[in-house]
Amino acid sequence: MKKILYLILICFFTFSACKDDETVSPEPNDPLAVGDVSEDNTAMFNVYGATYCWNCYEPTGSYMQTVMDLAGDEMLSFKMAGNYSYASLGVTDEATELVNNSRAEHGGIGGFAAYTLNNRDWGYLANSQGQIAFADVANAAVNFGRSSEVKANVASKFSLDGKNFKLKYKLKAFEDLTSTHSVAFYVIANDMDAWYWPGTSGAPLEMGKWKPFLLGSLNGTFGAQDIIDLKSEETFEGEVEFNAEDLQFDESAVRSGESNIEITEDLLSKADIFAVIWNKENANFNSFVNCSKAEKVQ
Repeated sequence: MKKILYLILICFFTFSACKDDETVSPEPNDPLAVGDVSEDNTAMFNVYGATYCWNCYEPTGSYMQTVMDLAGDEMLSFKMAGNYSYASLGVTDEATELVNNSRAEHGGIGGFAAYTLNNRDWGYLANSQGQIAFADVANAAVNFGRSSEVKANVASKFSLDGKNFKLKYKLKAFEDLTSTHSVAFYVIANDMDAWYWPGTSGAPLEMGKWKPFLLGSLNGTFGAQDIIDLKSEETFEGEVEFNAEDLQFDESAVRSGESNIEITEDLLSKADIFAVIWNKENANFNSFVNCSKAEKVQ
C-alpha cells in the first residue's frame, strides 16, 4: 500500500514539475504602452510668422512668452510659419490647417505676426483701445482648461533613436463623439539656435534662441486614421513611426540671404511632441477639441 502511495506522489510531483517547465515567460512591459487618459482640457496658443520674416524675434517672442507665463500649465504654445501666402516656411498640410481654420473662423489673420487661441483669431492681441491684452488671452486659456467640458483627450508616449521617432497614443471619449475626429502630432523644437531679425527697421540679424517652434506635423501622410462615432468612455489607440527627415521645409519661400533650419539630432533631442484632437465638422473645416504633451520615454 505504501509503495502505491509513493508512486502516486512521485507521479504527481513529476507532472507538476513538467507543467512548470512549460509555463510561458511573461512578455516584457512595453515602455510605450499608454495607460490612463486624464480628463483635462488644455488650451493651444499659436504665433504665426510673416512671409518675409518667419524668424522675427521681437516683439513676437516677448509677447508669446508673457502669455505662456501667465497661462502656465493650462496652455501649450508654439510659433509656426505655415505654408501660406504670408508664411515663409512650409511644414505640412496638416500644420497649415491651423492657419486655415482661423481664417475660416474669423475671416483672416493679418499683420507681421498673428496669434490664435484654440484656433480662434486673436489678431494683434490688442483690445479696443489698442492695448496688448496679454492677460485676456491667458485668462481665456485658463478658463478653457478649468471650466470647459472635456469631450475627449489623448495620452501619448514617444521614443527617439537618432532621427527616428516611434509614438503610441490613446484617445478617450468622455462623451459620445457624434462626428469624425482625428489626432495630429506636432514636433516642437525647444531652445532652437537661429538668426533672428530683432524687429528694428534696418537692424542686422542676431543669433539667439527661439522656443518653442514648430518643426513639422504628422498626420495623413503618416497613416493617421479617422475616429468615427466613438462612444463615451471608449478608447481608440494608434501607433506612428517616422523619420525626422520627412519634416520638410519649403526652401523656395525663404527670403534671400537667410537659411532654413537644419533638423539635427541635437535639435531633436530637445524636441517635444504635442498631440492635438480635431473635430472634422465638414470637408473644409476642422475645429480644435483638446491637446496634450506626449511623454518622452528614454
